[in-house]
Formats: sequence, structure tokens, C-alpha cells
Amino acid sequence: MQQQLIAAKDICNVYEIEVRFFHDLQQSGLINIIEKQNVEYINEEELEDAERMIRLHKDLDLNAEGIAVICHLLEKMKQLQTDLSNLQNRLRFFEGNH
Repeated sequence: MQQQLIAAKDICNVYEIEVRFFHDLQQSGLINIIEKQNVEYINEEELEDAERMIRLHKDLDLNAEGIAVICHLLEKMKQLQTDLSNLQNRLRFFEGNH
């Protein structure tokens, strides 16, 4: 299956941001920029995350480092919620066996 690529320049035009913002996100390890024939692309699979990061940047005036912190905390929170759900399921199982 071929990956769908969207030109970073097109995304920047739609959201009125500089391409440098995507470079900063890539340096922070948040997105991957693919370069083909001197054109920079974002994989369509990363578009939703990129849009979320653009909103954080524009709405809260955060730089790439601040966005990286928020993304890390959100991922950690998601993992903790999964762990809590698993523990609750185990507790229900053991409570039901008594």
C-alpha cells in the first residue's frame, strides 16, 4: 500500500503557518517530513496529529518544545487510563471469584 503524502507547503498555506514550524516539530521528533524531488511532504497518517499541534501552536502560542511536552503528557495520561482500566477489570474478576 502506497503512503499518501501531502505537501507541507499546502498545509502551511491552509493554516497560515511557516514551514519552519514543521521543521521544529520534526526536530522535536513529533512528525516526520518526507522530501521527494526537493518538495517536503507530510504523511497523511500524521495529518491529524499535525493539525492538533498547529492548533496548540496557534491557540496557546506554544513552540515545538511546549507542544512536545503536552504530547508526552497526553500519551502518558492515555497509558495511565489504560492501566487503570486493566486493573479495574482484574479487580472485578477477583471480586467475582469470592
